[in-house]
Amino acid sequence: MEKILHIEVLLVMLLSMTGASHAVALQSETKSMSFEDCQAAKDQLIASLRVVSPQEDVFPIVDHSNLTITRVCTAEDVVVITCLKETHQMITARSPHSANSGCLE
Repeated sequence: MEKILHIEVLLVMLLSMTGASHAVALQSETKSMSFEDCQAAKDQLIASLRVVSPQEDVFPIVDHSNLTITRVCTAEDVVVITCLKETHQMITARSPHSANSGCLE
């Protein structure tokens, strides 16, 4: 449980660094699945998001054999996708950003 709280705090920090509004609540979802299934689900989720330029809007933050964290910037929001091998979890956090703040600021 403590490790999950640390990951959620990290996700909030990552989203706040993108200019996401603090007034809007973070939406988070956790699913149980294998690390390999999580990697496949992450790729499917990224493909389904309205990403303008995958080369510029998909940012691997951590790419390790037991943890991946990927930040995706869409026209409407910022999505952080985390895959945890040890706990067999996929955590998806989403936060809207304002049109003038952008995702990269």
